[in-house]
Amino acid sequence: MEFLFCENVGKILVIKKITQNQLAKESNLSRQTISKISSCSQNIQPSFKLSTCISVAWALDVNFSSMFSRFDVDESFLRENKFIDDNYLEIFKNNLESISKKRFQKSLSASPGASESTLSELLTGKTIDPTLRTLIKISETVDQPLEKLFTRGGIKI
Repeated sequence: MEFLFCENVGKILVIKKITQNQLAKESNLSRQTISKISSCSQNIQPSFKLSTCISVAWALDVNFSSMFSRFDVDESFLRENKFIDDNYLEIFKNNLESISKKRFQKSLSASPGASESTLSELLTGKTIDPTLRTLIKISETVDQPLEKLFTRGGIKI
């Protein structure tokens, strides 16, 4: 999933003819951070903060949740998937809570990936800027695509 985000950033940079320096300036991130995002692979995946990923999607003007799925980047995709300014962590938590109503937090944390304390800290607001890697582990634990967990009303129980 983290790899998909990185891969999609690279595709969008090419199609929009934006340099890493331009993206760094637009997103208020360092060029080194943009370079890491653009060059991560399935083997090497640095973990980025949620806020960093949102800043990149905002600067590219691409819908944040769509950055976690495979797609062909073309002009129609870019027109149809504009950035939506939203509280993606809150959306993630709300979707996770709707899943938790069906499955108790303890049983969620018993699955490999996300510990009970990680889930608890996220749901209680103690974690305000989780890493993408943490959110991916949670999405794998609840067996839901990250794209849906970042979409308002994305989880139908």
